Amino acid sequence: MSLVTALSLRFQVYGQITLTFRYGREDEEVMGLKFCNEAIMCLAQLYPKHERAISEPTTPLQVSQVPEANLSNVANCF
Repeated sequence: MSLVTALSLRFQVYGQITLTFRYGREDEEVMGLKFCNEAIMCLAQLYPKHERAISEPTTPLQVSQVPEANLSNVANCF
């Protein structure tokens, strides 16, 4: 068993998209005051693919970019 296979059986990779709203003035941030709100927009398991994950079709842009980058690359949809 290769190292990559062994690690892929033990670890999961998650991705998160966070939206941050910042407000206030720059001089307040210099003093250590920070005014912001954060909202988690999306959280998903990226690897290995979850059994209930919805597979999305690849876009024409993804199809055109994969051969240019490398033959072993795979287009991802998040």
